[in-house]
Amino acid sequence: MCLVDECRFLHLRKSLTVRSAEQAFDLLSARWPVSDGKAYIAAFEACEGVDDGHVSDESARQ
Repeated sequence: MCLVDECRFLHLRKSLTVRSAEQAFDLLSARWPVSDGKAYIAAFEACEGVDDGHVSDESARQ
């Protein structure tokens, strides 16, 4: 799973480049089409962890 640092997400048929955990968090919070499932929850928690300082950027990217 790729969350931050030049990762591309397809959303509403547009490709978005996400350059930070903060940007990924905003995308997941406001613009992601679903808000459940294991992958969504893992991505959301990884972004929160980076913000809190408990997860490295490298770990969040995986």
